[in-house]
Amino acid sequence: MTERESRNRRAEPVWVRRVATGAMAEGLLWADLGVPDIIAAQRQWDPKKLDITEELVRLSLVKGSVVEHFHWDWVRKVLYYQDPKHGHDVTTLGIQVADQWQGLSMAEPTPGLSRLGQAGQPIVYIHYLESAPWNLTVPEIGQEPEYSGIGTTLVVTCARLSFAKGYGGRVGLHSLPRALSFYQRLGFQNLGPEADGRLKDLCYLELSEEAAGCLIGRPT
Repeated sequence: MTERESRNRRAEPVWVRRVATGAMAEGLLWADLGVPDIIAAQRQWDPKKLDITEELVRLSLVKGSVVEHFHWDWVRKVLYYQDPKHGHDVTTLGIQVADQWQGLSMAEPTPGLSRLGQAGQPIVYIHYLESAPWNLTVPEIGQEPEYSGIGTTLVVTCARLSFAKGYGGRVGLHSLPRALSFYQRLGFQNLGPEADGRLKDLCYLELSEEAAGCLIGRPT
C-alpha cells in the first residue's frame, strides 16, 4: 500500500490538453496535499525553473519575465498555512499527469472579503496558484507549454469549492502582473491594485456568482 492509499485519499480524474498534439491526456486532481507531496512537486519543478532562468539571464531578459513567481517556496507555504497556530483552513490542490505534478493551488474559505455586489460576503480566496514550469508560455526563449488547462482546472475546482461552501461560486485572489490576462479571460473582474500592505500594487480580482456559473460550464 502506498503512502497516499494509507491516508485514504481519493483523486478525481481530470482531462488536460497536450499542446504539441492537441490530444487530451487524463490526469488526477488531488486535494489536501501534504508536505511530502509538495516536496515531490518542488523536486520535479526546480531543475526546469533553473534551466529557464539560466536562459533568460543569458539573454538579459529576466526583468518582467515569467520568473516573477519562481522564488515561491511551496514547502514553506504549506508548512505555514497548515500549522494550526496560524488559524488558516486551506485546501491545497494538485494535478498529476504521468506521475508529474503539473500544477498546484492553495485556497481558503474566507468570510467577509467579497468586494463585488453586496460587499462583505464570504468567498474562497486563492492564496497561490502555479503551473509547472514546463507548462508555462515563455516567448522570450520560445517555450510553449506541454499541457494546457492546468490553471483553469484549478480555478474551476476553487469555484466548485465556493459553491459547496454556500458562497455562490465567488472566488478572489491577488494576481501577479503576468497572470492578469489569464484570470480576466476566465471571467474575473479586476478591482485594481492594493494601495498598501504586503500585497501593495498587486491587483485584486474577483469572480462573481454569475461568472463562476459560466466558468464551471466551460470546457478547460
